[in-house]
Amino acid sequence: MLPGDPAMYKLPPNFTPEEYAYEVRRLGLDQPIIVQFFVYMFDVFTGNWGYSLTVHRSKEVWGLIGEFLPRSLEIMFITMFLAIFLGVKAGKYMAIKRNKPTDVGLRFVTYIGSSIPSYVGAYLIAAFIIQTGITIIPFSGLKSGYTEIPPAITNFWLLDSILTRNFAFFFDYLWHLIVPISVLTFIQFVSIARQMRSSMLEVLEMDFITAAYAKGCTQRMVLKKYALRNAALPTISHTSMTFPRVLASFIPLEVAFNLQGIGRLFYKSLTHTDYNLMIACVFTFAIASLVFTVIADVLFAVIDPRIR
Repeated sequence: MLPGDPAMYKLPPNFTPEEYAYEVRRLGLDQPIIVQFFVYMFDVFTGNWGYSLTVHRSKEVWGLIGEFLPRSLEIMFITMFLAIFLGVKAGKYMAIKRNKPTDVGLRFVTYIGSSIPSYVGAYLIAAFIIQTGITIIPFSGLKSGYTEIPPAITNFWLLDSILTRNFAFFFDYLWHLIVPISVLTFIQFVSIARQMRSSMLEVLEMDFITAAYAKGCTQRMVLKKYALRNAALPTISHTSMTFPRVLASFIPLEVAFNLQGIGRLFYKSLTHTDYNLMIACVFTFAIASLVFTVIADVLFAVIDPRIR
């Protein structure tokens, strides 16, 4: 029902009806919808994702995903590590200092952060940098003109720059990631911190915490050994459920900061009606969400022996 006809993308401007009919048969678009669906599913799970129709004409979609996905994964791994580490620390601290000025202040920050969508935060920061004329920290692109991209070994630029000892590119690349990582980390941090605070408050009021204090355990031991482990389970579950939100944030973020990742690739596939590339990006997002859910389930078993 969307505009565009994939059968016309490879045809010359003045194509004949015979050429069009041949292209329709070649792509299998003359088959019933149910047949097309099963052919597509077989191709998806055998790595035959077709070719880009308009964005990167005639390039294999699988190769494009392998080229652009690592850019987004690098940002995602750094973002999630920082957000989880800072969110757990802040949530635990807010629970300990319940209703004190530091708790109230941090809660105010988390309320503000949770009400700002990622794309709004991205454009606000970009507008602030432009208006103030700050040029020390770059807010667009992934590298400076004087640095060279390392040879593709793993397609992860940070890892490839270390393997090839290209440390000039390594630090320049990290310098360009400061602003987008800060935006994503803050948005995820406020969500994790609020959940961690709520979980910690609930656990700290349970009877086994009172029993731990009664038998002489210090506050440090109670928080680390008993409260934190039990409060971490709802936080992990919450984080796994918000992971699709992180993936969705890549689209406006990479467009705003001109980052060449899978989010910008998906945006270009939408604006150029490149259906092969568009479906491949959606499929990749879905697989990434499922993988993160499985990781969360494994972490449940690691933290809580009752689940094992």
